[in-house]
Amino acid sequence: MLDRALYTDSNTQAHYTNGGGIASFMGALLGSVEGKALLEPAVGQGAFLAHLRGIPAKIDAVDIDASALDHARLSYQGALNLIHGDFIQLATEEGLSLQSPLSHYDAVISNPPYGLKFSKEFRRTLKAKFPGFYVRESYGLFLKLSLERLVDKGRYVFIIPDTFLSSNNHLPLRKFLIEQFSPSHVVLFRSRLFETVQFGYGSFCIIAGDRQQAAQTVHWADLRNENALPNIDGVSWETETASEFAANTGTGWVPPSKRRASKTIHSTTLGDIAECRTGIYTGDNTAYLGFDPLRLQRRANGHPIDWPEQVRLTELTEDEKANGFVNHAYVPLIRGGHREPFEQTFWAIKWDRDAVHHYRTDKKARLQNSRFYFREGIALPMVTSGRLTASYMNNSVFDQGVVGVFPNNVDLLPFLLLYLNSTHVTKVLKGTINPSANNSARYISRIPLPDGYAEMSNNNESYRQILTMPDRKRRLNAIDDAISKLITNQNIS
Repeated sequence: MLDRALYTDSNTQAHYTNGGGIASFMGALLGSVEGKALLEPAVGQGAFLAHLRGIPAKIDAVDIDASALDHARLSYQGALNLIHGDFIQLATEEGLSLQSPLSHYDAVISNPPYGLKFSKEFRRTLKAKFPGFYVRESYGLFLKLSLERLVDKGRYVFIIPDTFLSSNNHLPLRKFLIEQFSPSHVVLFRSRLFETVQFGYGSFCIIAGDRQQAAQTVHWADLRNENALPNIDGVSWETETASEFAANTGTGWVPPSKRRASKTIHSTTLGDIAECRTGIYTGDNTAYLGFDPLRLQRRANGHPIDWPEQVRLTELTEDEKANGFVNHAYVPLIRGGHREPFEQTFWAIKWDRDAVHHYRTDKKARLQNSRFYFREGIALPMVTSGRLTASYMNNSVFDQGVVGVFPNNVDLLPFLLLYLNSTHVTKVLKGTINPSANNSARYISRIPLPDGYAEMSNNNESYRQILTMPDRKRRLNAIDDAISKLITNQNIS
């Protein structure tokens, strides 16, 4: 069982590498472990042990689940030192005392738990030990603490969610690797290769390297279209120099071919011509958010209201926008999630003076980017696992689950609404900017614009006709056709 003082629940988030050739592939990347000391900090049922190349002199196999350790013992017949405990807790103990079961190692291989959340108390302890490091969940710390146990020139192979490659939260982890643990291989693949479980992560990466400050060539393999990992000898590696790899540590690591494809002769981005902002959080959505019960009949984080009687749908004065009003309790709210291009929201937010005062002063609430509320713009859901969708908004507030896009020239709104709903933008965003489901304002602002975008308002009427097509399938096809022709004419990839 997990220590309740350290974690928020008793789910170990153990996802075993039973399928897709993962264990065999990682064993090959690790290379020979003959006569070496090996660490497996989250051994699980011992899938990797059966695929080691050579016989280690020592294996320290750690797991918090005693039943998993029993499986590991059965799966490996060689010398195996089973350690029942929480690796993070063991590794953060001061020094390497005689009582510590951990030592230093020539190699480490692991599939650590993903999404294992620490308690607030333990998080404070970890923040104090590792200032600036992202400590809200487990896999980054498993990687860091394991690699710190490697001897000079020691080898590592880990499988972790690919959000680490681009997430700003994990920038300290990327810097940590670049500075001390030179990556040599990055392999991308889909979560379906695990076969037995479903994840909150759609894609994963295998990252391998060595404990050394001297950087080395990085080998990439994008296998996200494969149903199984091939034999390592059959992989067509794409390479980039260590300096090229390191240069992108701040913005995120992507395969070099994907990065090159996203660059155009004219590198104007959405952030160059528009403000991209996230919105409000009330601190108590149940109390402050209302919805139309005739249009939203499922369970929701809010309360039903009389629509439109309780909602101010006409434009507010500047004072009402800033400080709230007395006679009407609510204003329209745009929340995260899919919306059609001109779909009317069924959500509203309390906007009387007491409510606005609460948003401004309550410790849990965030009245962020309030100068963009009620402005004409485009709403993009911050979280989307599939195709990016964009919708028009005006005279409304938007919440923190939305990235609001507010172009400096409002005449560009129809074109941008068409462009941001295209498959092309989804491919660029997911393939070269941010492969995860979480699209922050920072990532949205990096979407490249086609050459000649400034003249696109000349075709606004045709854009509106496409965006208002009632049949969704025909509309999406028409959007993609229009953007494809535009991109072909402007020679953008």
